[in-house]
Formats: sequence, C-alpha cells, structure tokens
Amino acid sequence: MAYVPPHLRNKEKTTIMKGEPTPISPCFSKKGTYKSDHIPITSRTPQPSRSSSTIYRSDTPTFTRRNNRSTNKDRWYGYRDSREDPKRLEKRNQWLEETKEEREKLIDVTVSYENLEIEVTGKDLPKDTIETFYDIDLGEELDHNIFKAGFYHPMPVQKATIPIVLAKRDLMSCAQTGSGKTAAFLFPIISDILKNPPMPRQSNFSHRVTVFPVALILAPTRELGQQIYEEAVRFTEDTPIRSVCVYGGSDSYTQIQEMGKGCDILVATPGRLLYFTEKKIVSLSSVRYLIFDEADRMLDMGFEPQIREICEDNEMPPVGKRQTLMFSATFPKQIQRLAADFLDDYVFITVGRAGSTVESIQQIILWVEEEIKQEAILDVLGEFVGKGQKTVIFVETKRGADILENYLYDHGYKVDSIHGDRSQADRDFSLKRFKENVIQLLVATDVASRGLDIPDIEVVINYDMPNEIESYVHRVGRTGRAGKKGTAITFINEKTQNLIPPLVSLLEEAKQTIPDWLEEKAQEYRKPFGSKRGRKGGYNRRGAGRFGGRDRRYERRRDNEWDNARSVSTPIKPHMFD
Repeated sequence: MAYVPPHLRNKEKTTIMKGEPTPISPCFSKKGTYKSDHIPITSRTPQPSRSSSTIYRSDTPTFTRRNNRSTNKDRWYGYRDSREDPKRLEKRNQWLEETKEEREKLIDVTVSYENLEIEVTGKDLPKDTIETFYDIDLGEELDHNIFKAGFYHPMPVQKATIPIVLAKRDLMSCAQTGSGKTAAFLFPIISDILKNPPMPRQSNFSHRVTVFPVALILAPTRELGQQIYEEAVRFTEDTPIRSVCVYGGSDSYTQIQEMGKGCDILVATPGRLLYFTEKKIVSLSSVRYLIFDEADRMLDMGFEPQIREICEDNEMPPVGKRQTLMFSATFPKQIQRLAADFLDDYVFITVGRAGSTVESIQQIILWVEEEIKQEAILDVLGEFVGKGQKTVIFVETKRGADILENYLYDHGYKVDSIHGDRSQADRDFSLKRFKENVIQLLVATDVASRGLDIPDIEVVINYDMPNEIESYVHRVGRTGRAGKKGTAITFINEKTQNLIPPLVSLLEEAKQTIPDWLEEKAQEYRKPFGSKRGRKGGYNRRGAGRFGGRDRRYERRRDNEWDNARSVSTPIKPHMFD
C-alpha cells in the first residue's frame, strides 16, 4: 500500500462528517456537550447544548448576548451577579429541591475513590468542605453550566481544592494524572470573577489593543493550553466572561484580534505571553489569579527564566497581592523549593500517592527486544485493542513516530501522528480526526503526553519506554481519566531496564499484578546498589522520592522536631481529610 499523507487520508469520510458536531470533553467530564459563545482561535463546529430542567433565575439583571452586541458599552455593562438578589437563597433552594432527582441521576456509580487519602498541610486551613458541587453557591450561571455538564460529586482533588481557592489561599496541589485538576481551579475562579467583575480597563488607541486579564493560566504546551481554554469556554457559557488562548507557532495577529474582543481569562504558553507583554498588548496589572498547570514540567523543561520574568514583571501584582495556584501530578523536592519562590503561605495538597497511577488502569509490562518491536505492536493491537477503541502509542523520537505511523498505515490501520516537527495546524487536524473517530490510533511523542486530554482514550501503549519514570506516569495517565477503566501496555528491554525497580514500586502502589520475571529483574538490578534505588532516583511507598509526595516543609529533622527552617509559614502536623 502506497504512503498517503495524513491530510489526504479518509478525505471522503472527513467531508461527510464535516457538518457534524465535534464533541469536546474535559478530563473531568462525565457526559454532555455544550454550545460555545466564544469564537475560538482555530475553527470549531458549534456544539449542541445538553437539555436540562428549568434552571432557577433571579430577578437581578444579567448578561445577555443581544444586549452586549447592540451596545458599544463594556461587556459587563448591566450585569449584576445573581448572588446580590435578596431572594436568591429562597430561589436556589427551590431549584435544588425541584432538580434533586435529576441531579442524583448524574452520580456515576462506576467511579470509586474510596480509601483515597487526601493530605492537606499548611497554616490556618479552611474548615469548609463540600460533598457535591451544589453545597456551595458558585453563582447561578456556573451552577447551570455544571448541571448541564452532568457533574454532581466532586473528585477528591476538587473536594479539597475548591474551598481553599475560595478562601483566597495560595496552593500547591499534587494529584494523580486525570484527577480533575482543571475543574478544581476553574470553578472557584469563574465564581469569583462573576461575583467581582473586572473594571472596564481595556485600552484601544491608535489601533493598538491592550488587555488586562483577571486570571492568567500558564501551560507548558499548546495542546494543554487549548484544552484548558475549551473548558473555560464551556463553564463560562451565558456569562460576560471572555477566555482567550495564546501560544507560539500560530499567527499572533489572529490571537490579538481575539483578545481585542475581551479577555478576562488568558491561557498562555510562557514564550508567547512574554512576546505580548513586551509589545504592551497584554498588561498583567489586573491579574488576581496566577495558575501554573503542569507546573513541575514547566520548570523542568527550562521555562524557569521565562516564569521568573513573568512573575517579576513590574506590572504583575507581587506575591501576597495575587493568588498563585500550582497544579501537577508530581512535585519533586527541588521543584517545591523553586516553586515556593512564587507562593506565599501556601497550602499543600496531596491526593493519593504523588506520582502514582490509578488502580482503574490495568498495566501490562512486556519484555520486547528492540528488533522485534514492530511485530510485537501488531500482536498487541490484535490481542488487546478492540474495534473502535481509541489508542495512543507513545514513542521517544519524531523520526520513530513517522516510521511507526507509516508501518501501521501499511498494515491497514487508520493512524496518524503528532510530534514537534509537524505544524500546529497539522497537529490540530490530527487531534480533530482522533476525537471524531476518523482514526483509531494516534502515534505521539512526549510533546502530547502532557497536552493530550481526551477522556475516552481506552488504551495507551508505550512502544518506547521513556527515560524517566515521571514520564511513564504522565503517559499512562492519558487513559483511565476521571476514574474510568483503561489499559496501559509497555514494552521494556535492556535500554530502559534501569527503570524496572521504580516501575515495580508503581505497580505495587496501584495494586497491579507483577509478573515473576519483572520481580526477578528488579531484584537483580537492586543488588549492585545495595538498596531499593534505581539509577534514576529513589522511591518508597509514601512517594517521598523523586515524585515529592510530601510537603517538604514538614520533614522531620534528626532531633524529631518539625523542620521549619525553609517554611514560609508556621508548620503544623499534616491534616488528613477523611
């Protein structure tokens, strides 16, 4: 079979599906789609709204699209938060009673987080807790959008995080990949912006636009930034809040046009943000919230100079005057020390074992020699991957991605690839085809490991085992999102056998079946070093090795006293949520 470029494959099928809606689901979604009021930077098909019971409505004037477009006034003109309505509590209670039965149907009985420990450390911890998203008043519009999305019970990281963010505390949150971190910071931020609208400060003179975002969300990759943006759009529907995503590798003029229509929430990669701040297109003087998603990766990838430049911008409110939130699946100690420079009196949250994988993912490890990998991948696809199951295959190099894509295509598979040498338009096109089930297999380098967020990925294959165990965690986390079932298959051989000891530890933590040969390999590799440590770093059951599973401010010294020498606050013993 001759090689056909990705953009020419299934052309007829793609054309037929062009008019159909494109489902865009969050990492924490359960069901339902939405209709966006935003005009995205890349073209997108309008989304259907999920039908729902009549939402409660206050007598207080609220934002409407018609009123906003028919006047040259500020987008927030005439808007008043529904929580100002004196009859608000009565109406909300009535709505909660009327929709109780329908909301309880949203409970997903297939998702279980029993016995998942939540550890929260810090000074003067907020005492508020939530059992459902409706236990606190996040605002009429956000209540409505959460209901339309089909959410009821918050995930553990959301349960712990939302009260802390609403209490205006800085935060470092360490949770398993796919645990719902995006909603954990978006919900309280959207709620606060609706309650305390920004002042009309957009400057537009001499054809130059200057925007003053209220929330700045930094992401390490374009893909992750776009997905955060899509969720921000989803949960700000029918509100005056405008969200914009900017990143390198795309036309800056189009992004400036989008910001010119309004920008309350700005999602950005560090490099493109610095470009806009230097050009005075973005001012950071109004930033209330500074959020780092996948914070450790940004610092680990060498973004520290850009991050420091952003945080030390003369217009950026200083530490203590803004609220800074950091989220990631791993927080090694050296990253914690660096991140502490950007936070003040912060709360540290660990959900489960930091850097671990979830029990809902079946992890299969296979010893496969390098020269027979191509044969092995065909066997694995035939045995483990059912018809129509979305599968991501991770490789280490861009050339390897192209070679494997061509090999699988020649064997009749509907496949595409994404990596750093492909243009942003090509990568977006490939992801769109993958989301719409035009293709079943997606070959990806680690450029997609952090940014790929598609809830219905059922199988992940590590064709090339990564060089670091942290990358393994993030790759495997692409499946089994939000507590769903998933399968991860990994090829390992002499090239990466040094990762076997920490890999075995991860499998034990996730209660996986460990084959005898793998346990024997782990023991053989440990013997020369005299301890349970591999060359790539230590580990233990509490995750206190490379992953940074504990708040470094609360380590014990030899004299058994709490170490507060490096702490920004008075240390207390760790507090556990039940």
